[in-house]
Amino acid sequence: MADRQFISLDNPAFEGRLKAYESRPSTFAKRPQPQTNRSLDQVSLPARVSLPQASPEVRQSVPAPQPVPVVTQEPEPVPQMPVAVQPPKKSNRKRKKPLQYKALPTLAILLFLIGLGVSLSVLRANNRATATVHALSNENKKDGDEQPDETDPGDISTYRVAPDMPRIIRVNSINLSSRVKRVGVTAKNQLKAPGNIYDVGWYEGSNKPGDPGGAALFDAHVSGPTRPGAFKNITKLTAGDKIEVERGDGTKLAYKVVKSQVFDKDKVDMASALVSVTPGKPGLNLMTCTGPLKGNDYEQRIIVYAVQI
Repeated sequence: MADRQFISLDNPAFEGRLKAYESRPSTFAKRPQPQTNRSLDQVSLPARVSLPQASPEVRQSVPAPQPVPVVTQEPEPVPQMPVAVQPPKKSNRKRKKPLQYKALPTLAILLFLIGLGVSLSVLRANNRATATVHALSNENKKDGDEQPDETDPGDISTYRVAPDMPRIIRVNSINLSSRVKRVGVTAKNQLKAPGNIYDVGWYEGSNKPGDPGGAALFDAHVSGPTRPGAFKNITKLTAGDKIEVERGDGTKLAYKVVKSQVFDKDKVDMASALVSVTPGKPGLNLMTCTGPLKGNDYEQRIIVYAVQI
């Protein structure tokens, strides 16, 4: 192995790269050394300095110190801020009610409706019983004082009569649409009423509807033993109300109500019931019972006078 060559610091390669050594300046102070703990005997305290005393004359001339009043100031009351009480939050979750609680309102409503229906039925029956006629007036009875039939005839469109005879009477203002039956008088020469409370009778001794001069006379029951009759609302007719009579040939005759008049049952003006209320115009007069019920009969009669238009 060949001998290594060593480079000394005097080599020009180190020129300018090495700093020249400088000695410490004379003003350099050594770092203070930490002191060890000493006892009180080793510590020298400075001598106590005594202050000069003032002469008695000077002390008398100096006023005595006055007590400083102590002012106690009460603390200002701190205003109380209202505390907003937050209501408890309601839960959005709905509690599920048991099935029996859900069924109770429905059951209560059902019972109420059943009770209401029963009450209405009883009330309706009582009203019918109050308005029943166990025996109609002499003008409105069948031979032998028989009770009228209360069977509803149903569809009357198939009812047929002779072409020139009245077939159906209609009064829209009182919801009347009834068959017209031909009637006469009883053995006591009293006007008959039709055998069914839903029918209207045409007195064969009066004019036929549409014939000139005189008037056609119709009568009907105001009620039966337990149900209202065809002329139950005849007292509600007023002047100007329209009446229609259809004949057997399909011809429809229109009439207009002129007036109504009430008579005591033994003072009925039968002459006025057979003539037109307006001379020269064909008339149509409707008659039935009205007023208070006394015993087996109404105390009054009503006649509605109408003329053909």
